[in-house]
Order: sequence, then structure tokens, then C-alpha cells
Amino acid sequence: MKVVKIVEYGLAPEANEAAFIDTSRLVTPEMAKMTGFIKRELHKGEDGRWRDTVYWRTRKDADDSEAKISSVPECINCISMMDASSMSVKLFELIS
Repeated sequence: MKVVKIVEYGLAPEANEAAFIDTSRLVTPEMAKMTGFIKRELHKGEDGRWRDTVYWRTRKDADDSEAKISSVPECINCISMMDASSMSVKLFELIS
């Protein structure tokens, strides 16, 4: 059963948007090495908030990615540009 993980956030006040986008592009190839990864999308809303949408084969794959992400330099760098206080994480089961 496929799972979609949606992370919404604002950028940290000191983050440069162009640098964030460049750094974010480096994250996807690293995530692609993780078990169960299907694809990742990055969106920016009209309100300036960002959304990472990541598709995983299973809930376990999505959950296991958390520990792995925290040890990947590209992911650490990207996360450091996010405003952690504005972050929300939601998991959805893909129905159709």
C-alpha cells in the first residue's frame, strides 16, 4: 500500500530561497537510494510556504526514512534552511 508523506514548512528567516532550491535538488537522489522511495515533489504556495511530497511503497518505508534522512549531509543541509517551528508532517495512504 503506497503512502504519501507531506511536510509543510516555511523557510528559516536567514535562508536564501535560491540556495534552498539548489540544496533541495540534491536531496532527491539521496532519498532515491532509500528502500521504498517512489518519488518526491517540491511545491511553493502563494503564501510562501513550502511542501515536500514524498511517495513511499509502504508506511514502514516512510517511517524508516526518518532515521536515514537525519544522517545524510544533503538532507541535514536542506532541513537547516527550514523553519522547524512552522513544520507539519502528515502521512496519507494513497487510495487512487
